[in-house]
Amino acid sequence: METLTLTAGFVGLALVVLFALANKAPSGKEHYWFDDEIKALGTPRNGPKHRKVVICGSGIGGLVGARMCLDHFEEVVLVDPEFSKTLGGSIKSRIMQYYSIHGYVILFAQGIRALWPNFDEKADAAGQAKYNGDFGIYLDGQPMRTWAPGRQPPYSLNMRRQMLEPFLHNMLMNETPESKRLTIIDGTIRGMKGDKATNKIVAVDGKRVSGGDFEITDFDLIIDSTGRAQCGVKWLEEAGFDAPKRSGYVPNIRYTTIHIPVTDEVWNSVVPEKHRNGAISVCADPFDPAQLPLLGSSSGKFDNGYALLCLGSRTGPGLLPKKAEEIVPAIKSIFHSTSAPEWLTTLWTTVLANGDPEFYNANLGACTITEYDKVKSLPSNFIAIGDATMIVNPLYGQGCGKVMIGLLLLDQMLRKTAPRQFSPTFGQEFFKGLKVRTAGLWDTSKFADYGYPYTEPCEGETLQVGNFERKMSKIFMYAALEDEQIAHELGLIRHLLSSGSALMKPNMVARVIVAHMKRAGRSLIGGK
Repeated sequence: METLTLTAGFVGLALVVLFALANKAPSGKEHYWFDDEIKALGTPRNGPKHRKVVICGSGIGGLVGARMCLDHFEEVVLVDPEFSKTLGGSIKSRIMQYYSIHGYVILFAQGIRALWPNFDEKADAAGQAKYNGDFGIYLDGQPMRTWAPGRQPPYSLNMRRQMLEPFLHNMLMNETPESKRLTIIDGTIRGMKGDKATNKIVAVDGKRVSGGDFEITDFDLIIDSTGRAQCGVKWLEEAGFDAPKRSGYVPNIRYTTIHIPVTDEVWNSVVPEKHRNGAISVCADPFDPAQLPLLGSSSGKFDNGYALLCLGSRTGPGLLPKKAEEIVPAIKSIFHSTSAPEWLTTLWTTVLANGDPEFYNANLGACTITEYDKVKSLPSNFIAIGDATMIVNPLYGQGCGKVMIGLLLLDQMLRKTAPRQFSPTFGQEFFKGLKVRTAGLWDTSKFADYGYPYTEPCEGETLQVGNFERKMSKIFMYAALEDEQIAHELGLIRHLLSSGSALMKPNMVARVIVAHMKRAGRSLIGGK
């Protein structure tokens, strides 16, 4: 009896400690890992500038990279066959998923604001929709809030890709005082020339859209921003350097993005206030193969009065809607154990009654990682950013955040490098630093995709890889349904504002235990 009493006392004390820890909410201003780096981003370097940088590709990474490089180089050369065409208002033809729904994490938005202090003013004039970063998640019908009360981070933006890219072209050319030092070549790079003696790329060769060849020399740095094409791998090999190893897996995801106009009156009268400046994301029980007819959906209000809805499937294109009357039934089918919120079906029933939807289908290709950090024979003046180094599942919405992570690292390295005194290992140091910053992105997205039987894993791996991480993810996600502080931390991680290690802090672990005790208690009395 004495032992039983003592044990009960310890259990009671443990519960008191757990509850005390679990209910200790953070206070004061939120701090993020990149705060100091963001403060420096967009400010001119101290002292003389480096000579010349060549940027290959003018997707989002190339455009934002060019703006950042203008703070460090006397001349920035941007090469892309469609730059002037896009600046003139035409739609790009060389970008996959151009009309698919895109989410921009807060890290990316904050970086953009640092580079262009008038970004929000100009974006508002262009019709951007403000996005508070709330994912509006319904996990198998159960709502999960993203931000805890009083802890709203800075807003992001909602702008369709076909609007954002021309907008960034205009910001670079017309809202950047330093743009007079920007040289645009409408053309395609065909190759590079290397000098093994100096361990550098010494020339870039290409062909102009208008005809005729060009050659660029006397540069300090070349940046591969060719996206999914990852042209740098081929260029390095042809220049006599070692090619990095690439590995990848195929998620086998097909999805459709639906565009349709929506008025402010309809949006504000139907959508609950908490979702009006956020997204609405619906997913089944994570990693449950039995709930795979549709992967999930995400929708929100974007620029110039457009609502977008994305529906994804891991079981083939047959289940995706192809005409207006199939859209609402598809939304309802995602809610397996509960009914879809009435306001969600009302919203799409209403907008479909007043407009004609446009369907844009996409088949997600392979997700790949290029191991530049392991290459021994790497030119000192070559780096790559964004998808040119790693392609993660875009449905997780962190691609542009990955670009900003690379540019923040590069900005810091350039500030520490004296003019024309680049280290012989500058390229290697960059890729090793990038690996440290982005390895978690690759692992978490891969582990999530490996939770579904239709994924084709990397060579030498099985879908069992990441089992432990998936189980932990599910534990935290269901705990977040109960605890807004856990949900908030997950939101910070999804927006790349915090690392996953924050979830392992004692107070977070305690909150997770308490959250699951609550769920277990409800289950015992017949609740969900």
